[in-house]
This record gives sequence, C-alpha cells and structure tokens, in this order.
Amino acid sequence: MISPATYYPEFDSVEVEARITPLAACDEEIVRTLRCAAPPRSYEALVDSASRAAVDEWLGEAEEYPFQNVVRTVVAGVVAESGPLGPYADVFHDPRAALRETLGRAESRLRELWTRPLVAAINHARARGLLSGASPEERYDDFVERAVRTSFEEVSGLSFPVLRDVTRTVLTYEVANVRELCRRLLADRQEIARVFGIEPADRIVSCGFSDGDAHNRGRSVSVLGFASGARLVYKPRDVSCEAAYAALADRVNDRYGTSLAAAPVLRREGYGYVEFVAAEDVSATSEEFMEASGELAAVLYLLNARDMHFENIVATRRGPVPIDLETILHPRRLYVGATPEAPGNAYDALGESLYGIGILPLVMVGKDEGAGHVDVGFLGGQGRGSSPFKTVRLLDPYTDHVRLALEAQESPSRRTVAGALTEEETHALGAHMAVGFGRVYRAVLDEPGSWRELLREAASGVRVRYVHNATVLYGQTLRMASSARALDDYEPYLALLKRIAIASQDSSRELVASELRQLARRDIPYFTVAAEGVALEEGDGTPTGAEFDRSPLDLALEKAERLSETDLDEQLRLLYSAFSASFPDNHLARPGTAGPAPSRPDPERSRSAARSRSAARSRSAARSRSATSEGPEAGHAEGGAGLARLLDGLCARFLATSLPDRYGNLPATWIGPSASAQVGRPWPPVVLGYDLYTGRPGPALALAAGGRVLDNAAYRDAAAQVFGTTAGILADGTYEKRSLRQAGFAGYTGLSGLLFALFAAGRLVGSDEWTDAAREAVPLVLDQVRDERPDELPLEAVSGLAGVLSCVLAIGGPHADAALVELAGLLTDALRPGRVPAELAQSGCAHGVSGILAVLSRVQPRLTEGRQVVGDALARLYDRLDAFYDPDARDWFTNLAGPRSFSTGWCHGTAGVALGLSAYGALTGDEDVLRRRGTAVDTMLRHGFGRNITWCHGDLGNHDILRELIRDTGDPDGRLREELAAVESTWLTPEVFRRKLADPRSRYAHTTSLLVGTSGVALHLANRLDPGVHVSPVTLTVAEGWT
Repeated sequence: MISPATYYPEFDSVEVEARITPLAACDEEIVRTLRCAAPPRSYEALVDSASRAAVDEWLGEAEEYPFQNVVRTVVAGVVAESGPLGPYADVFHDPRAALRETLGRAESRLRELWTRPLVAAINHARARGLLSGASPEERYDDFVERAVRTSFEEVSGLSFPVLRDVTRTVLTYEVANVRELCRRLLADRQEIARVFGIEPADRIVSCGFSDGDAHNRGRSVSVLGFASGARLVYKPRDVSCEAAYAALADRVNDRYGTSLAAAPVLRREGYGYVEFVAAEDVSATSEEFMEASGELAAVLYLLNARDMHFENIVATRRGPVPIDLETILHPRRLYVGATPEAPGNAYDALGESLYGIGILPLVMVGKDEGAGHVDVGFLGGQGRGSSPFKTVRLLDPYTDHVRLALEAQESPSRRTVAGALTEEETHALGAHMAVGFGRVYRAVLDEPGSWRELLREAASGVRVRYVHNATVLYGQTLRMASSARALDDYEPYLALLKRIAIASQDSSRELVASELRQLARRDIPYFTVAAEGVALEEGDGTPTGAEFDRSPLDLALEKAERLSETDLDEQLRLLYSAFSASFPDNHLARPGTAGPAPSRPDPERSRSAARSRSAARSRSAARSRSATSEGPEAGHAEGGAGLARLLDGLCARFLATSLPDRYGNLPATWIGPSASAQVGRPWPPVVLGYDLYTGRPGPALALAAGGRVLDNAAYRDAAAQVFGTTAGILADGTYEKRSLRQAGFAGYTGLSGLLFALFAAGRLVGSDEWTDAAREAVPLVLDQVRDERPDELPLEAVSGLAGVLSCVLAIGGPHADAALVELAGLLTDALRPGRVPAELAQSGCAHGVSGILAVLSRVQPRLTEGRQVVGDALARLYDRLDAFYDPDARDWFTNLAGPRSFSTGWCHGTAGVALGLSAYGALTGDEDVLRRRGTAVDTMLRHGFGRNITWCHGDLGNHDILRELIRDTGDPDGRLREELAAVESTWLTPEVFRRKLADPRSRYAHTTSLLVGTSGVALHLANRLDPGVHVSPVTLTVAEGWT
C-alpha cells in the first residue's frame, strides 16, 4: 500500500482525498489500454532482405551510450510485417536510409524510458554474482550480450511488466505514425507542389524526425528533406492557426503599413505543412529587424499569443517569421477552485502581457541564490552559470557499477538573434523594438473597429492549443515515472503520474484525468479549443468534459477594448526592462548636465576635489537644509514643491498599476521585475510577492507615506488594501502555514520584513490595527527560525538573523523582548570564538560584518539577558573589520574570499562600514572606534554619491546613512548636515530624479522595488518632505521626527 506522504508531501490528507483519490477511477482504463497495445513482431519476420540487412547493420554498430545495443534490439521490433514503410518505399529516395531514420526516432523514444531499469538490473545482477568476467567492463559486456540474446529481465532476475507494456505502446505508435506520414504525403503531393513548388517527382531523402515532444499518441513534427534540396515542415496536428496568421499578416500589412512576414501553409484535415524557414544573420540590419520585431510583438500581444520563444520564431532578413503559432488566441487558465479568482488579476495580466508572449528576453532562474539562468526568449541572450534544470548523468559507464546521478548542467549555448552586444548596442536595439511596438499599438488604438474586424475574420474556423501546464513540468513527471520502481508495478507508476494533480489542483477533475491518460502513454498532454468556442478537447478531438468561461476570441476582443496609453506605457516598461535588467546604472548626472557622474577617483585626487567643492557646498547648504528639515513648503524654487510633485506622480502610478492578486481576499499587488540583491542575477518580471526587497510591501509603503505627506485619501486607501488585508489575515489566522514556510523568515526576503512594512505603514497612517497585527505576529517568525538547524541559519542582514533582529527591534510589542534574547543568542552562538561563518568574509551591511555589528549594537541595550555575550561578540566583530582595512586607500575591502575591491554603498561598501562603526561607537564611546568611524565617513563622502537612485547600493541608502550618522554623533560642528544638504542639492534634486525615472535604459526606473526601484524613491521623497515619521529600509527603523 502506497503512503500518500511518500508521493504527495505537498498535500495534507484532506487534499489527497479530494484531489488524488478520485483519479483512481482512471486506473483500470489506463492499465487495460497499455496492456492491450499490439506487440510488434520480431524483425526476423521481415521478408524484404534489403530491409533486414539494414536492420542487421544498424544493430551491429558500436555503442555510443551505455546499453544502446539492448535498446536497439527492442526497437528492431518496429520493422515487423515488412517494416514501418510497408508499401510506401517509393516515397523515399533511399528506403534503407528512411528505415534507419525511423529506427533512430524509435530508439530516442525508448532510451530514457529504459535507462534506469537497465541500471537497476545490471547492479542487481552484479550483486547476485550473475555476471561473468574478471573486470567491471567485462561483466558489463556479458550483461549486454546476454540481454540482447534473451532479455535483460532474464539476465538479472528482475521483472518490469509496466516497462514491457509501455514499450509496446510507444513502438506501436511509432510504426503507425510513420505509415500515417507516408499515406498523407502520397495523397498531398499535388497540393504540396502547388503551394510550395516541390514537384511530386522530387523524392524524400530525409524524414527529419525530431527528438522533440510527442503528442497525440507519439506524433511529432518532421522536417522533410527532398532530393532537390528543398525542405518542408510536416505538422501532424491542426495548422489552422498558422494559416490564419498568414492571412492576417497580409491584411495587417495592408491596413497598418507593417512588414509582418509569414510562412506559407498548406492546411489539411487535422494536419498540414508549413514552409521551412532557415535562420539568417540579421546583424547587418539589426535596427530594421528590431523594429519589425516590435511590430510582430504588438500583433502577438493583441492576439494573446503565448510560447513564442526562440524555437518558434526564426530570424530572417525579411524580418522575424513565426513558425509555430498554435498558441495564438490562448485562453486563460481553466480554474474551478473553491475560492473565485479575481477578475483582471495580476497573474492573468502578466500572462497576457508583452513579456508573457515569449518574444522578449525570457529568463528562467534557479531558486537558489547561486543558481544560473537560461534565456528562452526569441530576442534573449546566452544563459549564465548552471541551468535551473538538472540532468541525469551515468557515472562509471560501460561497467557493472554504472549508476545514475542528478546533476546541474551549464546553461546550454543557443543561437541568439543579435549575437554579443555592448550595453549601448543592447539599449539601442530595445529602443528600436519599442518604436515598432508603439507604432502598431497606437495604430490599433486609433482604429479599434478595424482591428476587431480583422480579429473576427482570423479566428473563424481556427482551433488553438491550450497549454495547461508547462512542457517542462510534464517532462519532469514522465522522468519521475521512468524509475525502475515505477516501471516494475502499476501502483507506483500511476501514483507518480498523479503528481500532475498537484500543479492542476484547482482544475476540473476531467482535465486532470485527461492529463493522466496522456502521460501514461508517454505523451506530453495536448489540448485544443475552437477560437470561437469554449469546449476543451484532446488533440485527437476527444472531449475532456472541461469548458472555459469565455472563448479565446472573446478574450482577445476584450483586450482590444482595454487598450490605452497607460497600458502601452506598462508594456513598454516591460520591454525596456528586458533590455536593461542586466546592466547596473551607476551614473547620475548633476542638474543642468547630461553626462554621467565621474568614475571613482583615487584618494588624493578625491581629497583635493573635496576641498575645491567646499565653498560651493557651503553656499547651497542653507537652501537645502531648509528643504530637508522644514517640510513640504520649505526649500528653494524646486525644493519641497518639486519633490512633492515627484512623489505625487509616483504614487499616482502605483495607484494606476495596482492589480488584484489571484484571489480577491488577498492583498493587491503589482507586476514588475524581480530585482535581486545578488550581482549578475537577472530581473524577470513577476507578480510581486511579499518580500520587502522587491515585493508588494514596497509600493504599498510608498503609498502610505505619500498619502500621509500629500494628504491624499486615494493613496491611503490603496495602502490600506494591502496592509489592512494583511493585518486581517494575520489577526484572523486565515493564512496557510505552508505559505509562511515558503516565504521564509528573513528581513528583506521573508516574513519579518513584511511585518516591518506593516508596522511602519501603521505608524505612517496612524493605524493601531496594523501595528498591533505586526507585533502579535512576531512569534510566527520565531517559529520559522526554530524550524531551521541552528548551525545552518544565515547570519547576515538580507536573508539571515541580523535582518530579523532589526525588524523585531523596530516592531517591538509584547513578544519582542523574549524574541530579541533568543535571536541574539542564536546569532552570538554562531559567532562564538573558533567559528568563522561565511558572513565574516564580507565587510558590508547586507551580507557581512558591518550589518551584524550595527544590529547587535542597537539590540544590546534592549536585552534582558545575555548582554555580556553580545558585548564580547561585538568586540570580535569590530576586530574582524581590521582584516578588511587598507590604510593606503583609507578604505575597507568588500570581500576577503575573492579579488580585493572597494565599494561605496550600504550593502557591500564603506557606507555600510560607517553605519556599523557608528552604531558600535554610539554604544561604547570608544575613541578608537570613533576615529575609525570618522575615516569611514570621510571615505563615504568622497566616493559614495553620484551613483544611482537606490537604497541598496546607491545614493538614497548613503543619504539615509548620513542622517543616521547625524543622529548618532549629534553633528556638533554641523559638517554632516552641510554634506547632506550638498548631496541633496547636487545629486538628489527633482531634476535628477525626473531624468533618471524617465530614462528607459535605467533598470531602476522599471522596477517598483523598495531597495532598488521607484517605491524606494517615493519613500525617500516622503522622508525628506515630512519629518514626522522617518522609515529607513537600510537600518530597518521607524523614527519619530528629524534630529
């Protein structure tokens, strides 16, 4: 009896009963279908001697991978009854070559299926002493030779009845599909000649069977090669989408003056042929090509297309040519869950966005911080590092010790449209694409009736594919069900396949049952729906019993009604973000200039430049100080009023782009790039989650601050939708513990950061309900921390204990004192003498020594016990900073583990060191600490501004640290206030903000992230305008008034 916990750990017992148990009704049908597959006869039954000789030659070739001879012997059965080509040999220029291609295709289908049972069998045979030979290699040869003569089950003594049944099914489909192709070619040669100019006498020299996905009983696309050199794509599925697009492209070109390119199509009943389109080098015409790509992107966006990645569009000198269009007019995901989905929710909006098409760089990132990524977008680039997807590798191959290992693989190389580009070239191509996209979008916006007419014409008689789950998920499910244990018995085989119900848990039972049936016969599930209908069918026309609420055509028409300049701006934001996300923007221009900030100078030149600027700073100080300290009406001409206008514009944008989460009972959210604190990690657009760094708390907190400063009820109400709903969920206990575990506990990336934002927003708008909810939820954070092994807890500020400590210290409440003692104890225990955790190799605040030094210095006076232990840990941390100090540069290295370099920001650089030393100095009053703090402050002032408008590693964070330093030191001579004013009047003016926020090349302008995006800018503006409540994402503090 299978334990549900073994196969479905994601589900509790109630969910298993509701979603897995009913699928048992499919078991008997699936088993009967697989067992009744007609077994192919042995190839010795061939009467055609030439075919038999071809098979013998194929079987006699040396192995190119382990167990290949065993697999090929099984595959040879497909040539029974005169072979799969049967009476169709005359279709081919060389029937023997066609037969070898057929055998090779069948071999590729069986290889993955048979590998793990064969590995299990040979190891079992070795352990039982059943193999002959003096070495592992000789025993492997013995196993293979005997398995070819008899069977590997007989050699090993193991039995795999499911494998036998599935193998018969797969091979039966292979034979039937090759014969189906031959029949269709014979019937269609005249029409092929008419449409594509390939004469009937032009014989086929290659079937071009792909190793791609199999659908509809093993069918897959083939690229047919002819003796003349011509090639043609055979698609054994409905091609009405390709035909409709080809006709639509001509109409759109005539109506709107576009240059859409389309491949000619021959549509037959349930299948068809498409012109083979060869990729060409477009680098010489890249600007024109990118404008054409923008036009194509606009049309695909209007058509609600999906899955238009780099394999489905081809770059040619006549423009981008889509070659696989089955997923245009894609319907929304079928949902039948108990909680209604919110209309217009963010997940639907992202799926139907320009990014959701797949034509833009489309990055898939691994979950772990160090994971690499792949880019599958048509206009994407090469991946980096390890692929998010793992692969199975055979260790000790060709021996009787062969075993399997699941390993990460390097991101595979792919052909890119534009090749290697500089940053400027990349930005330029994005700008050209934006021109093409905007031109078509506005043309349709000006004449919506014309587009709707074209849309209705195109959709007539069309069937579109519905992708319910990603192909990669289906493939993963099939690999799980290819284990030796699964292929030994139907109970585990079916149990593993039923895991698809986890991804489809809110789908109709009929749809999940259809997925299960198709997976059981080793197909990637395939579904279609009429563009004007709602009934969902399998690829062969079998009804699933599931229906959509609205037809694909209705959804596309509704999108046409919603077109607007605001929506265009949002789509262009996603476009620009895709091209800018890889490039940090570290150049602010002074007011009245267009150039970047100067690069980092050496210390001596910096000191000289600082002295020469002193007088200018003094003159501006009085003006800017008043704007800093006296509220919205203070300051020079642009001063407070200019900042207020900027804040109002940002909040208005947050308000306009807020979207419901998937379910209406959840807090609202936004769509935006998923900014990361990790250098080099891509920023793909997502529905924002709950993390403080880049999630929905950022824009919601900005709206709360803007509502307070500007006295705007609409902004306060929008903030309340997020934080009021969050407070209610926490207070009522209507959250899922599973969701909390997934969120984690960290300050910037987990639950404690969300509670900090909830508390800060409550303080901003005066809501005791929100602050109380945050305080009462502190134990939830502690529960998550306790679930981790103490020796595996990260210590740093972004994702570890230091950030949690800061949040709990700020939130306070009845649980805070005990929580602070427990958290400080865990942190100091990890820092006890003799231990050197990874965090001690970095100097900055985000991931290193300074962040831990700062928070422990602030926490120590609040502790009810353990103060001495914390004091001792602080002394060791302070000493540790000496390892980073370079007396010649009067600066601290960022990292001891890698090449030594300097940085300027809070996260990795001297500003963070200054913050840590200031907190420790304020605690101890130690003169040596205060001298070092002065050095760090001087270095920060020399190098820390003119970079970018972010809190994490830019001017906003360093500006906030200056404010913190003024609070810690009292600034007796007013020097730091003067420096602060000079920074505000030089680098953080309304003009500078406007320019950077409008710069499409700046990745920070496209994300709403609190730490590196526009909500962080809004919070900075609110802090400067209103001294009443100061919220700092750097120190994770909420302070009253301006000191």
